[in-house]
Amino acid sequence: MRWLPTRGGRWPSHLDRATREALGIPSRERVLGWGIGRGIEGERVPVVATDQALYGGPLAPRVRWDEIGRATWEEPLLSLTGTVDGDPCSGSIELVEPGLLTAAIRTQVTDSVVIAERLDLGPGPGAQAIARRASQDGEIRWTIAFDPGADPADRDLRARADRALAELRATLGI
Repeated sequence: MRWLPTRGGRWPSHLDRATREALGIPSRERVLGWGIGRGIEGERVPVVATDQALYGGPLAPRVRWDEIGRATWEEPLLSLTGTVDGDPCSGSIELVEPGLLTAAIRTQVTDSVVIAERLDLGPGPGAQAIARRASQDGEIRWTIAFDPGADPADRDLRARADRALAELRATLGI
């Protein structure tokens, strides 16, 4: 599998077929950027951004853009938070050669957001409602991101957030 910079240090403009196949990237997906991360045992691993998802990143082998809630790049760490199969998760990967990966991630995560609106939950910690458009089917998916210190398992807080989200959706017609 060849996914290292070419001789002379130039970064290849395309990802080779063997790397695409190893990561399970369908031919219909367009590669936007890629880089090299450091794996668990220190091995060099490709991390690829396509128009549909992130492959080889710290959350799962494949994560859709609408599943990534936050992405930060503080060299050399790429940190992501989001949901995979409905479960909240977070993770980081050291990028030893970021290439165009970080710019592609920023663009795709930002572009997936349709609306982000603060919810009024009354006294105490609040939350933000985020509507994201799924790239594969165009469906809008809503998530609620609670402020630090809020307990998402608190039934009363959750009920207030659900009511506030329902009001926001009715107001926006989404």
